[in-house]
Amino acid sequence: MTHIFIGYSRKDKTFVQKLHRSLTCEKHNVWVDWEDILPTAKWLNEIYKGIEAANVYIFVVSPNSVASEICSMEVEHAEKFNKRFVPILYCDLKNEKARDSIESCNWILFNEEEKYEESLRQLLFAIEVDLEYVKMHTDLLLKAKEWLLAHRNDSYLLQGDQLRKAETWLAESKGKKPESLKLHQTFIAESVNNEKEN
Repeated sequence: MTHIFIGYSRKDKTFVQKLHRSLTCEKHNVWVDWEDILPTAKWLNEIYKGIEAANVYIFVVSPNSVASEICSMEVEHAEKFNKRFVPILYCDLKNEKARDSIESCNWILFNEEEKYEESLRQLLFAIEVDLEYVKMHTDLLLKAKEWLLAHRNDSYLLQGDQLRKAETWLAESKGKKPESLKLHQTFIAESVNNEKEN
């Protein structure tokens, strides 16, 4: 199961609901802000946590989303953690410009209703490409953040088989997308040092 975050403008909610149904029918775990934020939660923190826990960040491109300050903040957070971006074009842009991280990716076109199923197949393929690598990127990120929140407590570091897998992943990450973060590298290096000392 792939954890997917959908970034979108509320003005495009009808399309996103359809997309959400399609992805969940394919057994993907899809995070959307209309159902994953508890009423008393600090909503922006919940959105950021949803992005960090996602393997794939789908951005629904439309004039509404590229003009949205909240969407821009979401994309910036996804950039910060080197998330896999999959931009999908819902409505053609006129003079609007998307952020560079969105512009630089090849977009999947969902702007023609009659080609929805074909576009969906392309999207599902993009989600699945090198998925084990992407899942490890997310898993190690969450573990590294947990280690930081625990004030770098050694008991949160990797060891044994987990550490071997992380070292292999890091060695294989060169030239791959999404790139490993400095946080990944530090966390794995600290884990190696800790294991040598014990």
